[in-house]
Amino acid sequence: ANQDDLKDPTVTASIAVSNEIIQRNKRMALAYLYERVKRIEDVWWTRSSVLPEDVRPNLSRSEKEYFEGYDELMDSYSRTMDVDIASDLLPPEDFMVEVRILKDCGEIVLKSGQFVNLKKSTIFMRRSDAEGIIQQGLAVILDK
Repeated sequence: ANQDDLKDPTVTASIAVSNEIIQRNKRMALAYLYERVKRIEDVWWTRSSVLPEDVRPNLSRSEKEYFEGYDELMDSYSRTMDVDIASDLLPPEDFMVEVRILKDCGEIVLKSGQFVNLKKSTIFMRRSDAEGIIQQGLAVILDK
């Protein structure tokens, strides 16, 4: 715009409105991206450090890279502090819990070091051992 155009109130109003629209769109885009980041981090905290198959197709390549980077960061912090930050997110109600295994998984090693053959069934196990397989979507805790 030249100097004469800037004296016209309709031009200056148009420029001001355009600027406000750009600023609003920028805020909306940043809010959307922030929400996506929070949801990706929530998947790590609530589901597991492995990106679930039902979530993977809904993420862009950049979001998958962010998840992997977040996992590496949390793993590094956990090792540095020598604490498993992803376990025991809530205080335990019971030491032992009844767990329904949702699919056959074969033999796995639990946190306690115990080997167990996981097949579709209901078993009684330590809460700390159950948390890992629950976060991976392989089992659910049965209500009392």
